[in-house]
Amino acid sequence: MNVILIGKAVKPQGIKGELKVLPLADSPEIFLDLKKVYIDGAEYKIVSARIADGVYIVLRGVADRNAAEVFRDKDIYADRQDVPVSPDRWFIADILGCAVRFENGEEIGHVTDIVKRGSTDIYTVAAPSGKAVTFPFLKSIIVKVDINGREITLKKDKFSEVALYED
Repeated sequence: MNVILIGKAVKPQGIKGELKVLPLADSPEIFLDLKKVYIDGAEYKIVSARIADGVYIVLRGVADRNAAEVFRDKDIYADRQDVPVSPDRWFIADILGCAVRFENGEEIGHVTDIVKRGSTDIYTVAAPSGKAVTFPFLKSIIVKVDINGREITLKKDKFSEVALYED
């Protein structure tokens, strides 16, 4: 089984066993199409899912608020093949560890962290010098993302405009 982290159960909601979920995917709508998830290694069928001021799901066998309470702060996983991904999107797990280079082949380093900040992801790269560089992952700096080759190629001139180097 190849699973990927997609959310975190925040708390029970209401009296019918519904869970409020913090989505860790870039599109919370994925919960609307999922049929099952995994929590603590156990499979749970999704009875219903909705998006309001967050994501809310009801799991089979979770009948009330007390039953839902045991899921508080638990990570929620899905089968990787059940999570739709468009060609220009990637899983964070696929990006972490990728080499980052400029078009001329000059190495910047390897991706060590990705943080969501509003609509833009902020990437942290460990440079060969041991220092870190952070930058917003903007379309204007991307040349190519090759997940299979584990490499990201960026435009050097645009990168220098947005990168923040560690002291």
